[in-house]
Amino acid sequence: MTERNAHNQHTEGVSRRRFLGVAGGAALPLLLTPCLLPAQARHRPQDIRFRFHWQKYLALHANLRVMATKRSDPPAEYAAAVEIYRHQMFLIPGRNMWYSMESHIAPTSTPEALRGQLANVFPLSFRAYNLKPTGEEIARAILMAVPAFEEGAWQQLQRRRQEAIEPVLTRQLASRQEKLISFLLTSLNASPMALIQLDFQMLDHYINTGNETVKLQTKHFSVVETARFTPMGVVETIIMLTARILDREDQGNSRAALYQLRERQVELRLPNPLLFPRAVLYWTAGEAVRRILDSSHEHVAQRLKIYDRALRIFVPGLKEFWNPYLDGKISLDEALNGMIQRVTET
Repeated sequence: MTERNAHNQHTEGVSRRRFLGVAGGAALPLLLTPCLLPAQARHRPQDIRFRFHWQKYLALHANLRVMATKRSDPPAEYAAAVEIYRHQMFLIPGRNMWYSMESHIAPTSTPEALRGQLANVFPLSFRAYNLKPTGEEIARAILMAVPAFEEGAWQQLQRRRQEAIEPVLTRQLASRQEKLISFLLTSLNASPMALIQLDFQMLDHYINTGNETVKLQTKHFSVVETARFTPMGVVETIIMLTARILDREDQGNSRAALYQLRERQVELRLPNPLLFPRAVLYWTAGEAVRRILDSSHEHVAQRLKIYDRALRIFVPGLKEFWNPYLDGKISLDEALNGMIQRVTET
C-alpha cells in the first residue's frame, strides 16, 4: 500500500474525527498530518513564522500607483512622479508586470538598490519585453517623490504602526499565532504548510486591496493595506492571506475542504465558481480572529460590506452549516452539502 493510499484510508472517517478545543469555546477536528509532498518538508503550526516589513519605497510606489489611477489631479508635490506612472501604466497595462515590479521593489532599502532592481533585475522577469526603460522611469519617479512622502504619508503610516498596529501584532497575533494557524489547518482540513516563513509588506494604500500573493526569494510575499482596516482587521487580513497561501500549497490534497467544495459545486454552474471558495476563506479568517483573539470582532468582509455584494448568496449557508462545522457539531460532508443546498435555494 502506498503512503498516499494509506493516508486516504486513514482519513476515510474524516466526518467523525476527534476534536481539538480552541479559544472562545469553539471546537475543531483534530489536525491530520498527511505527507502529501514527501520530498518537501511540511511544518507544524508552531514552526511557522510571520515577518512584517514597512518598506518605504514599496509604500511610496503603492501610493503613486493609487494616485495615478485616479482622474483627479494629485497633490502638487507628487504631480511629476504621478505623470510618469500614468505614462508607464498606459504603455505597460498588464497587471502581472506590476505585481512583479512590486516583488523587486520590496527588498530594496537604498536608492542604488532600487535603481539596480528596476533597471536591471525587474526586466528579466519578462524577457520578451524591453522593460528596462520602464524600470528606469519608475525608479526615477519614486526617488523624486521620496522627500514629500517622508514628510507626509510615511510619517502617518509610522505613527499608526507604532501606536495601533504593531501592539496588536506583537501582543495578540504573536502569542496566538499557533492557534490561529491550527484553526486554519483543521477547519480547511489541510496538510501542514511547506513554507516556514511568510513575509507581509504593510502599506498605507494599495491598488489591488492587498489580496495578491507572489513568490519573493522563495518566500510568500503578501501586501496588507493597513489604512482600510482596524488593527484587528489587519490581523484578519493576514490570516486571510495565510489561508490563501495554504490553499494554493494544498491543492493536491483531495481531502481538503476547498478541494471538495470545488468538486461539488460544479453542479451549481455559478457565473464565477471562484467566489464560493473565497467566501469560505473570508468567513474562516473572520471566525479565526473572532473565536481566538476577540469575541466582539466583526468580520472584515462584513464591515466592508463585501458580504452584501458578490458573496451575499453564500452567507446563509456559512451561518447555518459552516459555523456548526467549526464548532465540531457536524461533519465536513454535512457542512459542504448543506451550504451547496442553500445556494441552490437562494
